[in-house]
Amino acid sequence: MQFYRRLAALAAMSLLFIGSAAFAVEVAWTQSLPGKPKWHRLTDLGLLLVGTEDALQCIDGATGQVLWQRDDLKNTLPYNVREIEGTALLVVNNFSGMIGSKVTATGIDQGTGKDVFRTEPENGHSIGLYPHAAGNIVVSFAQIYGESGIQMTGYELQTGKQLWRTQYSGNFGGPPLYPDERGAIFTVQMDLSGHQNPVFEGDVMYVPFTGLMAVDYKTGAIKWNVEFDSADKSLKKAYAAPIIDADTVYASAKGAVVYAIDKASGAVRWKSDGIFSGRVAQILPVDDALYVRLGGNFYDIGKKAYALDTPLGVAALDKATGAKRWVYKDADDGITNLVFVAAQNAVVFTDGHRVIGLDTASRDKAVEKFAVPIEFKRKISGGEIAARGIGALSGFMTGGLAGAAKSLGGGESRLDVPVALLPRQDNTLVVAGRQHLLMFDPAQSAIRWSTSYPAPGSSGFALAAMSTLTLVAATGSMYNVAAGGSAYTASAMNDSNYGNLANMASKRFSASKQMREWAYVLTTLNEGKESGPGLLAISLATGEPGKQVLLNDKEPEYEVDEIEGRLFYFNDKKQVLSWLLK
Repeated sequence: MQFYRRLAALAAMSLLFIGSAAFAVEVAWTQSLPGKPKWHRLTDLGLLLVGTEDALQCIDGATGQVLWQRDDLKNTLPYNVREIEGTALLVVNNFSGMIGSKVTATGIDQGTGKDVFRTEPENGHSIGLYPHAAGNIVVSFAQIYGESGIQMTGYELQTGKQLWRTQYSGNFGGPPLYPDERGAIFTVQMDLSGHQNPVFEGDVMYVPFTGLMAVDYKTGAIKWNVEFDSADKSLKKAYAAPIIDADTVYASAKGAVVYAIDKASGAVRWKSDGIFSGRVAQILPVDDALYVRLGGNFYDIGKKAYALDTPLGVAALDKATGAKRWVYKDADDGITNLVFVAAQNAVVFTDGHRVIGLDTASRDKAVEKFAVPIEFKRKISGGEIAARGIGALSGFMTGGLAGAAKSLGGGESRLDVPVALLPRQDNTLVVAGRQHLLMFDPAQSAIRWSTSYPAPGSSGFALAAMSTLTLVAATGSMYNVAAGGSAYTASAMNDSNYGNLANMASKRFSASKQMREWAYVLTTLNEGKESGPGLLAISLATGEPGKQVLLNDKEPEYEVDEIEGRLFYFNDKKQVLSWLLK
């Protein structure tokens, strides 16, 4: 998951004062940009990509050196610039203009910026690009002028050669498209970003846009297609990603329904009854059961912010039949992703008040193996006590995420609901709230530490738009490490034809295997007489603050490299500045 940190206007400073444990750092480097950034992204190799109206620029994140700049790639959008995992290749599916636009897929060497391949331009509008390095292919979804509906096109990664083209849908049966979150009012681009990405296995690509379709990505042939409503037009990625388990693919549909589909034939093995109202946002197979999460935090197109979608709950389904074993409805004020902890035979998640583990051995009812109240452990400053009084701060210390929000003022608009549960290599779990971090030890059913840093402003929109993005992005790489780390290795890069980036790849691959030491949160900081929004490093060993950067910007736009501990900040002078925070 990439997130954009274009933050809402922040109206007032928060109550939090950072103590002497945090300390400022000097700017490591500054680099000029070819224009105001429309988007930015850090690649797995630690290179910073910046897209402007006039160019696509690539900066070495460690030194600030501009490695290359492509003035011919104008007005790119993030979903049209894709990194091919395990290689040094970027694929840019660029187009220009809204009338008479042309689609051209270009393969670019990350190290040099030179073309590896370029496809012939076509009149049309690109809406999605999905690379698969193991299959040496990238699949483009586009609306090609003069051709009906949406076209799928497979290109060979090494050469850009078109391998096949298949019509995905007709004019009236296609998937809903979603506005680009960064688009201007007169140049809003519509794309497939509100859907889960296709899943590749073997020679098959499973496409979840209008149900589930199996496509032979070697030939473009549609093997089978099961149609159902698998997307929400107002919320992005609110339905579960397809899950492949042995010879079955599981997918979710409108009405809180789960489908079990035979992987080879496309036959529907079973379709569950509606669990209860809501949306199935996650499917987790464990032994002979499927654990299903309903609700969560999703990007609301109308509100232009992340919002909590209800109802919330967890259900257990029989994997063979889809029969409902039990439903847990006691989640309140939030719900994270589900994580299976084998040592405790528990499916673990967090609501707004407790870390909850549900017993996977139970067949006929939901059984809580533990339900540990969330408490804030950090020291409260004298300024906060004077401002709010002991009574309010008592609620802050013991009321969980929801209690803290209400105690500090702002009511439901400042509700610090949890957004992610992230497993670590030491078998602990990090709970990431919007402005809250917590370390939970499942073996002891105990919280090791918990800390909260309120967002720098009182606007409900600012809180939702800013803080959700901050902590999910800042701690998300821990999940990748738990799942096996970066795909890059020195041997893979040495075998690549795309540039001599082997040393950088080897260094980052080694670093990615190490357990993450720090997370980063945007909050209000003090440095001498100055106070304002800034980024603070939080130790994941103790929960204590570390280095900090005061940005003095009420609308900070930034990127964080969690592996190297670098902050990249984009100011209003068409510059990017970097600090080392670890």
